[in-house]
Amino acid sequence: MLIVVVLAATAWLVWGNRFPSASSGDVVPVGETGRRPGSGLAIADLGGVEDDYGFVRDFSDVQKLGFLESDEIAVFRDAQAGPARVSVNDDIPAGRAIVLVTQVKDRGAAKTAAQVLNELQISRGFVPNGPLVLEWLGDPNSRPLVRIHYQHNDLLVRMELVGRAGQDVANGFGPLLNRQLEVLPANG
Repeated sequence: MLIVVVLAATAWLVWGNRFPSASSGDVVPVGETGRRPGSGLAIADLGGVEDDYGFVRDFSDVQKLGFLESDEIAVFRDAQAGPARVSVNDDIPAGRAIVLVTQVKDRGAAKTAAQVLNELQISRGFVPNGPLVLEWLGDPNSRPLVRIHYQHNDLLVRMELVGRAGQDVANGFGPLLNRQLEVLPANG
């Protein structure tokens, strides 16, 4: 027995104590209390194949993607858009879904920007199809499109669904929008 104790003490002296105490500053907490908060820029799982847009961290990255018009970019800039996330989901039955979530200056800026962006879409020929939802009913040979801009606290959310020619995207948009509203409800 004495030999075991001597060997254990020698091993501890040679290799050191590899188990830090719970009060050590470099111990990573585990369990529920150890979780780090998310970014707050939540995007729902919409199904399909999600393209990798993990490199988008800020609104300046969004601008480089080229899917926003210059007057839309101006609205986001006026709201002082900052941290951002983008999700593009292909091959979902309803079409191709694009979600942009960006943090802006404050709640008021988010609310105003959502209103201005929706008015801008209407001026381009979109027509209302439910609360805040706008549908493109242009050329019947063009790809159908449904889009919404809304506010969640100081976040501005843009979500759209592009379908195939002749497809009724408005019906497919509802369930996808409901998923997104579960993670970031409209509150403005």
